Amino acid sequence: MKKIKAMTVLLALATAVVLTGCSKSKNEPVSDTPVVQFDNQKDEITSDAPVSNPTDTTGDVTGDVTTTQDSGITVVDNTETTDKPVQEAGKVVATISLDVTYANGEVDLIEVMDMPDVKSEPGETPNVIYAKDANNNLVYRREDSSVTDANGNLTVTILYELYTLNYDFDFRMDPLNPENGSNIQTIKGSINNNGTTTSYDYSTVGRRGQTGIWYAGICSCRGGVLGEYYISE
Repeated sequence: MKKIKAMTVLLALATAVVLTGCSKSKNEPVSDTPVVQFDNQKDEITSDAPVSNPTDTTGDVTGDVTTTQDSGITVVDNTETTDKPVQEAGKVVATISLDVTYANGEVDLIEVMDMPDVKSEPGETPNVIYAKDANNNLVYRREDSSVTDANGNLTVTILYELYTLNYDFDFRMDPLNPENGSNIQTIKGSINNNGTTTSYDYSTVGRRGQTGIWYAGICSCRGGVLGEYYISE
């Protein structure tokens, strides 16, 4: 399997965090391309309804938000930028949504989108990111939003709108620290492809790396087919 250049989105709602990797079968994920950091922003308290955790998972298998409408954004990207404007969005061929709840607002996960030959840039608002290929064609649009309930629990929602499936990718959520935490078990969402929507939660996307750390392998695309998270052998 060819080495995939990693594009990593780093969430840091409570404090700035340092990007780390998560183990997956045979190869440790390496993230060396654009890191997007969202500045801390107090969210409006809108609900005090608790968020239930999915049931614990079993099995040892090997092996990816936050919208603050007015939050600041810092983009760190060593790749060359282009002066070309983002082209008009075409037809959305697939969408990926993800929700995760952080108890007491303590963010302990990293969002990772590994996609070759694609780079990101800020969109029309701080919570929007566009990804384009070398020809300035839109590959996807990412948007995030967040809400904090009366108990201080932060729920983050991420939405990817994919305009093409011509690029192989892996999407997962890694632990921020090399230890297991309970927040990852709140992950849930859905994938819509070709008019068919499939729901998932941590019981179906939980993966265990060779070091014993659990992460969430959301989905992968190979050869234009969007499906389960791909585990390299």
